[in-house]
Amino acid sequence: MRLNPTAIFLGLALPVLAAGCAGQLPPLGVISASLQPELTSNSPPVSLYADVARRIRSCWFAAAKPVLNGHVFFAETPTDGEAAEAHISISAAARDGRRGLKAFTIDFLAYRDGTAVRTNNLRFPPALAAQLKDDVRRWVAGQITCSAIAPLRGPVYAQPRRKRR
Repeated sequence: MRLNPTAIFLGLALPVLAAGCAGQLPPLGVISASLQPELTSNSPPVSLYADVARRIRSCWFAAAKPVLNGHVFFAETPTDGEAAEAHISISAAARDGRRGLKAFTIDFLAYRDGTAVRTNNLRFPPALAAQLKDDVRRWVAGQITCSAIAPLRGPVYAQPRRKRR
């Protein structure tokens, strides 16, 4: 019996699409397991995440000279058992100091015997996002230095979407 490639694709994609339509997506690791990683490391996800989070705090959010003014740092790992993934997000700071719109994310996912790392720029200007991604790339490779990034003057917001008629 020969399988049709379209049937195989639909058999794999429909559960993900159905979950998305229901407002519940499967864990990021399930969706992205077949995608090629942006960066890889031999370190476990949570260990690498902790190292990168320390660098972010000392470089992008340093008390003396913060680069990402008007933004807040949020990091999370699953609390159940051995964590196979971790996530960091940089969001615009809301007026009450809480998280506003996400601007930049970093995902750490179990990949083979190590970790796949993906960055996603959601709201920062492309030049700044390139510098942030370069910092992450260097930190994943084991370097500890901060790059010289000009500080933001405040939160960066996306342009409002136009309503379709």
